[in-house]
Amino acid sequence: MKHKHTISQKRIGRKRGFSLLEVLISTVLAILVTGALIGSIIMNLSGQRITRSHNRNLSEANKIMSRMVYGWDVNPGLRAVKGEDFSVVTEGANTRLLLGNDQYLLYQRQAQRIVDQDGDVYGRYISNFTAVKGNGDVELSMTVEDRRLARPITQVITSTVAFRNDS
Repeated sequence: MKHKHTISQKRIGRKRGFSLLEVLISTVLAILVTGALIGSIIMNLSGQRITRSHNRNLSEANKIMSRMVYGWDVNPGLRAVKGEDFSVVTEGANTRLLLGNDQYLLYQRQAQRIVDQDGDVYGRYISNFTAVKGNGDVELSMTVEDRRLARPITQVITSTVAFRNDS
């Protein structure tokens, strides 16, 4: 007995592989999924870069403020200064903190840094600095800026320092 094959059975038997439409749809889906993954990776890396910049700025601002308050190298710092010896002098765009005994800290606005009387650099990338002497204390405020990214990242830190040896 011979078997007769119908037309649909012959087509099913010959079908081996995917049609052009199936290949195109799967290719488009693969491209969309890959694009979404790449986009999320780029956004993640960008976020990490911004976070690192914020952390670097905060660390730099804290280091500068700590050096100013507690001293660094031969400079004893603001806490060791007598209130009567301390004064704030504005020289154009620069601010000088006179600490007594021929010691001072100088904020150089154009160079965006703070240096001491020996030229030692206390900190860089300081876009703004203010010092206001109060009664027995001084209020310091500075803005540290990181310009390594497309959009600058700024960190503002403020501290009030009481003079330890105020008489």
